Amino acid sequence: MKIAFEPVESIEQSVDAAGVRRAVFGTEWALDRTLDPETHSSPGGVIARVLPSGDPIATVSVLDTTGEPALGRTYGLSFSRTDRVVRYTHMAVLDAYRGLNLPLYMLLEARRLCVVPRDFEYTWLLFPRHRAAASLYHTLLSFTAGPEIVESEQGPSCVLSRDEKSHEAEWADAQAASFLARTLPGDIEFVRVGAAFPHEDADDLPCTCQREPSFALVGDDEWVAQ
Repeated sequence: MKIAFEPVESIEQSVDAAGVRRAVFGTEWALDRTLDPETHSSPGGVIARVLPSGDPIATVSVLDTTGEPALGRTYGLSFSRTDRVVRYTHMAVLDAYRGLNLPLYMLLEARRLCVVPRDFEYTWLLFPRHRAAASLYHTLLSFTAGPEIVESEQGPSCVLSRDEKSHEAEWADAQAASFLARTLPGDIEFVRVGAAFPHEDADDLPCTCQREPSFALVGDDEWVAQ
């Protein structure tokens, strides 16, 4: 089975991504809320499809939150009004495709397709507070947990953020790609726009992260549901 990742750029892709969110948040979670935020300027997001059918199976939204004081007050964000900032949100994976680390693949692709080309400086997301320190977003992708505790649909949460211009972010993504390649089931292949997904050997990568990596999964594919 092949799973392909692509940026959400067209109306058709947006409709497919919304369908995945409705299946997860509406049908499965029965959340009574708007799933398609219209109050942000968005550079898009990423959608995953199973090949050869092309059926959408997972998605994440990437929202431009540059210079939004209301968000700063709500979540205790420390970004300045001039910092170029995006938020990862509305992560949804269909039930049949969980356990494949799709959220991590999608964040790697979101950075490559949406964050870096548009010269954003910081990324952030909400994550359950009690799981943040052990999550792969922190231990593998080097996101840092903020001190503020906020209420969300997943209970008490905190902001995880990352400086996308830092050397640590580059190496964290390279090591994440290596980890994902090593743990990929043999009957599945992930492909990205324009090329196969990289399969670097982690032993060849000098680690510049200060944390000791911990690669244990933390429940439900590490969803970023907020």
